[in-house]
Amino acid sequence: MSLPNLMRTACSNVLRHNILRHQPRVIRQAASVALSSQLKPIAWQRSALVATRRFTAATENNTVDYEYIQKIIKDNKQNIHLIDVREPNELLQGSIPSAKNVPLSKFLVAWSMSEEDFEDEFGFDKPSEGDQVVLYCQAGIRSNKAADFLRDIGYTRVYNYPGSWADYAERTKSG
Repeated sequence: MSLPNLMRTACSNVLRHNILRHQPRVIRQAASVALSSQLKPIAWQRSALVATRRFTAATENNTVDYEYIQKIIKDNKQNIHLIDVREPNELLQGSIPSAKNVPLSKFLVAWSMSEEDFEDEFGFDKPSEGDQVVLYCQAGIRSNKAADFLRDIGYTRVYNYPGSWADYAERTKSG
């Protein structure tokens, strides 16, 4: 079976199993990329597995707190990536200094991009699997899902800031 036919078969299998109903935007983006043959087969297979695993029990997450976030901001090391997974309209509230934005709605497609395409799309280098990645959102729920996704595709040093933007904004306002 040729690669385009294999990708179409994989897409139709995913859609047939009603995953589209549960995660419409993410699956539609993955399906359109897969059908245009921009996605490598292994990345599609991993992504499809992640989409189906998303409904299983939560995995254990490594977390960080406000003090650790402050340390990241002050140290500004190259191999530590602070990533905000909120949508662009939510960034109007503000963001944590030195954080980069990769919206959760674009996560599936983003992490299957080449390093060059990732940098063009998001404006910073794509973290390598060995880099430390700290994720946050508004209240820690979406960043937890994003952390699970990155672990599933091979990132080993992934952390969630469960207090996320709400905690950071409150503490910096009162501090």
